[in-house]
Amino acid sequence: MKYLSLFCLVSACSALLAQTPSPVVPPGSVPIGAARPTVWLMDKAPVPALTISPKSGRWVNIDEMKKVYGLDLLAAQGAGATIAIVDAFDSPNAELDLNTFSTLYSLPACTTANTCFTKVSQRGGIDIPARNSGWEVEINLDTQWVHAIAPLAKIILVEADSNYDSDLFIAEAYAASVASVVSNSWSGGEYSGQSYYDAYMNQPYVTYLASSGDSGGFIGYPSTSANVIAVGGTTLGIGLKANHYPVIFPVVETGWSGSGGGCSAYTPSLAFQKPLVPTICKRRAVPDISMDADPNSGVLVQVSLQGGYYRVGGTSLACPMMAAVVGIANGVRQTGGKLALSNTLQHLYDNGLSPTYVRDITSGKAGVWPFVWNSTVGFDFVTGLGVPVANNLVPYLVGLP
Repeated sequence: MKYLSLFCLVSACSALLAQTPSPVVPPGSVPIGAARPTVWLMDKAPVPALTISPKSGRWVNIDEMKKVYGLDLLAAQGAGATIAIVDAFDSPNAELDLNTFSTLYSLPACTTANTCFTKVSQRGGIDIPARNSGWEVEINLDTQWVHAIAPLAKIILVEADSNYDSDLFIAEAYAASVASVVSNSWSGGEYSGQSYYDAYMNQPYVTYLASSGDSGGFIGYPSTSANVIAVGGTTLGIGLKANHYPVIFPVVETGWSGSGGGCSAYTPSLAFQKPLVPTICKRRAVPDISMDADPNSGVLVQVSLQGGYYRVGGTSLACPMMAAVVGIANGVRQTGGKLALSNTLQHLYDNGLSPTYVRDITSGKAGVWPFVWNSTVGFDFVTGLGVPVANNLVPYLVGLP
């Protein structure tokens, strides 16, 4: 049970932790030069959907998630932005499941017909790849939780032919040609030739984000690229009692035990990051910023071809949510006549560890011996700078030249 939450705040927590989370694709199961989705699955929720109360169950609901990160204080909902999601293989029911999820949470419809949702191959065409059950969960998580956080943003799902970098980064290049934010909830092991693909993530006025990984204390590519915002994971304090939603407020948030982090073996140090990272790290440090990822404080995702709703987590949850936060900022900018954000990664570091824009996470640890990192005051290898204070961070990003 090494990926279970580090603490429980109420006696009923044992009911929440009744099952052990498991990865949809195990770490270490793909070869170098390939990637796996960084999503973890908990218990299957009751079906049919009508039996599910979205605001009272063993999952973090949308209202709670927005409140945790100050998104509830923002009027902007992503209008004007386009967010691309790159994944491998196909989820045949991605659009159907997105709108079943939208109905459950009373979100605006996001369909091909209303131009909110588009699904294409890695070449931008209709030659959609084959279905894969593990990546199907990933795709549905990504689309549903981008829409949950930025419900008025347009979503373009770009499906690569395979999980090899040679296909994923063709999809990456296409995604950057049609969107101002690109979310990548997948990771592979670092290798000496990985920098070849950095050129596929170098489009001006596009922000790229990648999951930092889910193996705690280890990192992978593309999160170690200098061209992406690496998104790590946290655990939210949760409880379960009558008429009480799972998240406990005031928020208690710690580093998630599975959050990928550390120092790249190949990517050189970043000048704007170097003053803040631990001195033991002489190269690019990961992650940059974090959000909820622990499957024990996970969220509902609809996967109809696998039976219904599941509670899921992983940095695969944190990454699309952070992509949606950036998308909200871009939507305001573009609606107001500004260009989309550029150099967004550096802008996160421009104010160092200002509590105005990020909330420092100072407890929790990730990994297993001998690769164990602790959440500490300041930058750390578990949560990076901390978690977004979106009601301040978004206006800051909007106000940039």
